[in-house]
Amino acid sequence: MSDDDKKEKLEKVAQYLDGDKEKLERIVEYIEKKERQEERDEVGRKVRTIIMLFIVGGLLYSCGVFGDFESSSDIAAQIE
Repeated sequence: MSDDDKKEKLEKVAQYLDGDKEKLERIVEYIEKKERQEERDEVGRKVRTIIMLFIVGGLLYSCGVFGDFESSSDIAAQIE
């Protein structure tokens, strides 16, 4: 969006408001609502990513991709 387009939109908003405080408050509420929605969406994406990582890690582990892990007591028993 060019600067001229932005200026035109701001002029339209200024004409629409025309000193009406109630309209300005509604616009501010709308913007705040959108910002909160974007924050929730971002948190949701992060949570889904973490869940998917656990699922993929569990599947890889159950398929034996990581190899056999031995507990420290098993290793100690082999050394003796």
